[in-house]
Amino acid sequence: LCREALIVVFAAQLNVMLLKNMAYVISFYSNVFNLDNEKENSINPIKGISVGEWLNPILEKNGISVTDIDEEDWGWYSYAIFNDRKYLIGYTAIPDQICSNDAEIIIQINKERNLTEVLFGKNKLTNDDPVINIVSKIIKNTTAFKDIEEKYSA
Repeated sequence: LCREALIVVFAAQLNVMLLKNMAYVISFYSNVFNLDNEKENSINPIKGISVGEWLNPILEKNGISVTDIDEEDWGWYSYAIFNDRKYLIGYTAIPDQICSNDAEIIIQINKERNLTEVLFGKNKLTNDDPVINIVSKIIKNTTAFKDIEEKYSA
């Protein structure tokens, strides 16, 4: 019984460690994206594919390989590969109910790590990560984006 209990506790702790992967989130407001004409997300009616359609070619020009955009229940995402590291980049757009031209845009980046990296705290997503720096620079250099906020969340 003690061995089984220890295994359950270890599995629960491992699950918590795996779920506590740090994410980079950048949000801003913009009227650049035509949310009304976006392809519909068949899982959940969340906008944002046009954000990925805009960002992904720019990432490619910066040496980051990007997969096709796919849908998820929280929005849209692509995988990005840079320096043999894999990232998930999520896109969500929340239309402003008062000003129909503006939307809050949220881009979230997660860095994939293997079990050994997670267990030993290696290769965490940090503010000096090259993909974070490239995305941040792209967003900050786009004059049509306002009220830009960056943060890390667990």
